[in-house]
Amino acid sequence: IDQVYKGRAKPAIGLLDPGSPGYDGTGLLEQKYDPAKSKELLAKAGVSGPVKYEILASSAVPDMEEMAVQIQSYAKDAGFDVTIAVVPPATFVERNSSGQWDVRIYRDMSVSYESPPYSLLLAFPKDNPIRNTSGFNEPSYYAAVDAGVAAGDSLSDAAGAQWNKAQLIWQDYRPQIQVAKVEPLMVLTKGVEGFVHRTDNVLDFSMM
Repeated sequence: IDQVYKGRAKPAIGLLDPGSPGYDGTGLLEQKYDPAKSKELLAKAGVSGPVKYEILASSAVPDMEEMAVQIQSYAKDAGFDVTIAVVPPATFVERNSSGQWDVRIYRDMSVSYESPPYSLLLAFPKDNPIRNTSGFNEPSYYAAVDAGVAAGDSLSDAAGAQWNKAQLIWQDYRPQIQVAKVEPLMVLTKGVEGFVHRTDNVLDFSMM
């Protein structure tokens, strides 16, 4: 947040926008860097020596490479030996969709603040291995989302309690690790038109 994004980001706590009506963030915790705890858990699991893995990143999104380098550095003290593979976008898409990665890092966002179920299911659609690349299919998670939908108004307090329940389940399982909520990364003058702002927070000049 400080070095890659120059302070233009906030720690990711939960999957929803805290400013939404009916939002309930009870029990949602900010992630902490605790290398000693990491090594303790690895030892309890019977793991000796550093755990090796590769981070896959796209060359089209340079801040992902910068972030991967920081993860590589800090993960060393936590018991991990990290290598980085920065590949062209087409290769990234191919390897991502076919599961040819240990860890892949990317930038995406939910742009529908008025639909919590959309945001909650964006990365974890049920029985959809193409979109749900983490393979997270926890029944209690989907039950909480369904209960929120059944509450009626998705921005009501009653629905918010169910969205909170779903987020707490996600927090326990951590099928993906959200790092930060990033502000827009570009500045334009008023007269610029015809560009496309993609949900991975990049400008797509091929669409101009």
